[in-house]
Amino acid sequence: MWPLQNISDLKPPPHPRSPHYCRTSFGWPCPPCRELTQLDKSRDQDEDWAKERDLLLIRINDRHDPLCHYLPVELAAKIFAIYCEEYRKTIEESGLVGRTASPLRLAAVCRRWRDIAFNTPVLWAFLLISHSRYWVAHPDIVEQWLRRTGTRPLSIRISLKESQNYTNGQKRSICTIFDHLRDYSDRWKFMNIFMLSKHCKMLLGDRHIETPLLEGIELRIEDERYDVISPVANLATPRLIKASLWRLWLPTVTLDWANLTSLQCTLSSIDEVIKLLSLSPRLIECDFLDICDDSFIYPLPNNVFEHHSIQRLKLHPDAFMEEDVMYTFFDSLILSALERFTYDFKGSVFPLDPEPLTSFLDCSVITYLSLENINFKCIPPSLILTILEIISPTLTELHIQCWDSRPHRCDKLPNMLFERLAASAVFDPDSDDTFEPEFLPDLRTLVYKGSKPSPNAWRELQPAIYNLALSLEAPIIAAKNTPGKYFKFSRPLDDVQFTLTNMFVQSDKNKSPGTTFSRDVFLLLRKLQDECIDLNISEEMMDASGTVTDEIDLIEHFELTRSFTMFDRFPVHWFSDN
Repeated sequence: MWPLQNISDLKPPPHPRSPHYCRTSFGWPCPPCRELTQLDKSRDQDEDWAKERDLLLIRINDRHDPLCHYLPVELAAKIFAIYCEEYRKTIEESGLVGRTASPLRLAAVCRRWRDIAFNTPVLWAFLLISHSRYWVAHPDIVEQWLRRTGTRPLSIRISLKESQNYTNGQKRSICTIFDHLRDYSDRWKFMNIFMLSKHCKMLLGDRHIETPLLEGIELRIEDERYDVISPVANLATPRLIKASLWRLWLPTVTLDWANLTSLQCTLSSIDEVIKLLSLSPRLIECDFLDICDDSFIYPLPNNVFEHHSIQRLKLHPDAFMEEDVMYTFFDSLILSALERFTYDFKGSVFPLDPEPLTSFLDCSVITYLSLENINFKCIPPSLILTILEIISPTLTELHIQCWDSRPHRCDKLPNMLFERLAASAVFDPDSDDTFEPEFLPDLRTLVYKGSKPSPNAWRELQPAIYNLALSLEAPIIAAKNTPGKYFKFSRPLDDVQFTLTNMFVQSDKNKSPGTTFSRDVFLLLRKLQDECIDLNISEEMMDASGTVTDEIDLIEHFELTRSFTMFDRFPVHWFSDN
């Protein structure tokens, strides 16, 4: 795009090259389009030629306008607003910066579109400022942009990266842009800031700023954490409900935490994490990623602190952090409302003491548990089962992901888990016999992921799956052609019925990992069929005589169905996927 000094200096839009598709005459050029084609072929391209061409472009715009020619201005403005909102979401989701802003794109189509765009404040309520020279060199555009927002709340995204070598003039432009933004701080609603700490201090930290409408802020500092010493943000945020902090010491940020409901912090120390929880009594969901060791900025609590509103918590300690640091966290907090908990071991090489973690979980009502990147060399599967025993009564969804270079370790946990579920599934409340106590009685979904599953994962797991299927009396088993990498159980509330498509069964001459997997799945299905479990097999699985054959190339469809009555226990369906 050409260098723009002023929004009002936006040039007339260029016309598409001819010949082009003309929608007004079913694909054939309309009269103004034909005149333009002839004019462009003319060799006398002087000043009169340029004026005549501009007049033709106006006629073409009037004739081809698909929006304003048929709709009132109010509806056209509404359509523009929907377009800009989708554009803004695309920018936020993709993380792209420095692209041409959508209101300017609309204003560049024709004069009529420009009038509508310039007089619709909602189109300008999202402002993107990147480190590119286009924005840094022209602070007047930022001022004009902000003036066109009327009284609308503002969503602003700023990205000034260290890789940009700013000249003295560009540095002055940055200061001017920051002054313009602070003039509108009373209308900030969402702020997304990615820059060096010195720039963030220039914008937010060198004075106290009132932001009465601010609901969400994301601060991503590009410096190393230990280089950020002075305050980088000093804001009055009475309506703040969502915050995301990256590489920041908590004392360098002044915000109102009282109404915060969502929080994400990256590279925070354990004492800062506990302090943030104590400052945010209304917090509902929070993620703490790459948690560091104690920074000794804040004293750790001597008494147990109880938080009554947190429902979802995700903890990702640093891989090299001593486990006893996290024990301090578990021993210091009670989250009585916690329902969803995710813990990432990051392949930790330190042994795990289950007592602090199980005590922490036992004080909550956990319905969703996700244990990620478990190193079975240091955390044996039996220890995972011990943890599950503690929270067994309330758990409905369990996700386990292992991190281990040895496949047999990854396969051991699901085998033990299936055996434990099968032993618990035969529980009969009317019988006098002694059975295993119920294990995960309300579990509806079990997902297991192995980093490097063995090619024989299905063969090794077959007995456990078989016993579990029989004990539940209504097996449902489904599979796809990736062996053992992704396992999932689910207990539906209705009679078992499941459909599987596109399962490849390969012959012995094909030595890919799918060979063992597919044949074992097939044999397991045959074995279940022999146990009088209904198995409906499609014609693709049968030979000419109508009997089931092992030598088939593709199973496109099969179903396993069976009605059942099992007290309060529900059936399981199983599948393996990527």
